[in-house]
Amino acid sequence: MPGIAIRIVGMAYIRRRACYDDLLAARQIYSTCIIAAPSRRRSARSHIEGNMNLEEALAKEGEIRPKLLAAITGKYQLDAKGVARVDACALGNWLHGEAESKFPLVKSYTPCVEAHDAFHAELEKVVRQINLGEYEQAQAMLGNGTPCTKAFVAMVAATRQFKKDARL
Repeated sequence: MPGIAIRIVGMAYIRRRACYDDLLAARQIYSTCIIAAPSRRRSARSHIEGNMNLEEALAKEGEIRPKLLAAITGKYQLDAKGVARVDACALGNWLHGEAESKFPLVKSYTPCVEAHDAFHAELEKVVRQINLGEYEQAQAMLGNGTPCTKAFVAMVAATRQFKKDARL
């Protein structure tokens, strides 16, 4: 079977010989690696009557780890700048947009934003290692007890505290 070009992120292409199973896996990886693309819209679509579903947004943030592991396994390049953008995901878009205007005086708003930003900074470090070809180190950075995992746990705790304080 001839080589198949698979678009991963932006203009990056990977040529590889693929059988049907590889093609299906590549499609799945492509759909998961799209996280690296920056958001083109300012409004997140997970709003329900003006309120953000924070648990759904946290679940989406938690889906990033398996996507990064898939990129490590498939040895794919990702957009580090896109992952580092704190307003590219639904939660960050909301925190830096609507929540900033609605809840600036809620005491847990700033710690929530800082925890979210720190999580994206840790993700950027992992993506940089992936792009450098340091796959073992990148995978180790996603393990339990690492700064990336601790940043995720801190972000979840801060977001839930903000949700409680803002009565969302």
